[in-house]
Amino acid sequence: MDNFDKLVERYTPMVHRILQSLSIYRNREEFYQTALIGLWEAQRGFNPEKGNFTNYAYSYIKGKLL
Repeated sequence: MDNFDKLVERYTPMVHRILQSLSIYRNREEFYQTALIGLWEAQRGFNPEKGNFTNYAYSYIKGKLL
């Protein structure tokens, strides 16, 4: 779990930028939790041979929120 905590700390600014870009202002805490679930799923499903994790996480989280 410590590894995921570090991941959350590193990618929290990106999650907030995604929320802002989607104009999510109501129920922000619920969407933030959904974004963290998306980050966790992205971490589990990431294949390093296919590219950069940051790009993958961004796309995965944004797709999860949409």
